[in-house]
Amino acid sequence: MRHKKVTTSSGRFIDIYDDVFPPHLYQHHIGFAQKSNYKLGSASNENVQWQRDKTFFQCIFSEEDFNNFRFFNDELVGKLKDYEIKRCWIVASSPLSTYYYHTDGSDPGITLLYYVNTRWNKEWGGETLFTNDEGECEIAVEYRSNRVVIFDSLIEHKASPISMEADEFRFIFVIQLKPK
Repeated sequence: MRHKKVTTSSGRFIDIYDDVFPPHLYQHHIGFAQKSNYKLGSASNENVQWQRDKTFFQCIFSEEDFNNFRFFNDELVGKLKDYEIKRCWIVASSPLSTYYYHTDGSDPGITLLYYVNTRWNKEWGGETLFTNDEGECEIAVEYRSNRVVIFDSLIEHKASPISMEADEFRFIFVIQLKPK
């Protein structure tokens, strides 16, 4: 697993991990994502507004779903030992999905994004964009297969648009964690 740490100009951290899972496990993850039951969802801060341009497909995980997804490896568990899961889900995005800058709540914590797709053409977009405390976009994290991004939940972020040429959904597994 390779690691790169990025810090916003406001001093907030973003940790990027590549090649997190062995091929058989991330194949399991994409199969799980493709077979999950999705419903219309809204912003990750639970401020639900059912407007067509502010919704996307999501599958909220139960504890059983989380266990069956088989997400954690030893290195990730060690990095998250001071946190407990608040909630988790998978988001399925398409070129018709629209995202807005948001934080993941108002309480301190961290958010973990796992880029689930086993195949993604960088020309399709879908990067995760992060702002500094003044709301200025300054970091773009490319959507890459088998990548995990962990960041301060108070950083404003959003997914960038996906190209109409994308021939599959963009699956992101999201875990919001709070300090123990």
